[in-house]
Amino acid sequence: GSLYETLTSNDAHPKLALRLSEVFAWQIDFFRIQPGDSFRIIYEQRKVDGKKVAPGKIIAACFNHQDQRYLGFRFDDGNGAQYFDRDGQSLRRELLKAPLRYSRISSGFSHSRLHPVLDRRRPHHGTDYAAPTGTPVQSVGGGTVVKAGHYGPNGNYIKIRHNETYSTGYLHLSDFADGIHRGAEVTQGETIGYVGNTGRSTGPHLDYRLWKHGTAVDPYAIELPPSRPVSPQHRDAYRKIVQDRLDRLFPLRTFPRRMAQGPDPRP
Repeated sequence: GSLYETLTSNDAHPKLALRLSEVFAWQIDFFRIQPGDSFRIIYEQRKVDGKKVAPGKIIAACFNHQDQRYLGFRFDDGNGAQYFDRDGQSLRRELLKAPLRYSRISSGFSHSRLHPVLDRRRPHHGTDYAAPTGTPVQSVGGGTVVKAGHYGPNGNYIKIRHNETYSTGYLHLSDFADGIHRGAEVTQGETIGYVGNTGRSTGPHLDYRLWKHGTAVDPYAIELPPSRPVSPQHRDAYRKIVQDRLDRLFPLRTFPRRMAQGPDPRP
């Protein structure tokens, strides 16, 4: 039924769902996981007086999603711990896949959609996420707020410029988070506002927009560039870590003791 239900039915702490979604936030849209998807996790289990409490860090993870395999390994190469793939490339991307942690897509990117209010076909260059009023909305990347206010049909609206290439928009918000105003600097994953029903809207949802070089694009149809890889001086140490984690994730499978070339093998 869901990642949360799968974990709790296997006597795992529900916060592992959040931890896992953070590891693969740039690769997997967890609103679109399917029956048959599967995962393996090595994580820090914590106890107080013999009772399990919230888990610590995820050490390594594998997630099979829609016939693709994603591997993540936690490693600190001196620049702060983050997650890398088997080849030492960062799992972090410039932009998150989605601006909400838990919701559902109610309407996708389209060049011709029947507008629910105007009752005529027109482009919908955004992705609608149905969610309760007040659900936190996070910035998909670091950047500068260039708009924050009420803009007619858009309702309460925030636009963020991330770099020379990408900008994002967040429409129909009920309210803005503290400190969000034109010129404010935001970080990736920071709460910037809350789902609402302002402007030309038929119910609580977030209309999320992505622009590349000023042109609206479908966030699910483009591949975003990765962040920094493991630093060269730590590559040998990372290879050893990866091999150890693979042996523990898949104890019945032997993997070549080298960095992968091409797609990962399927156990």
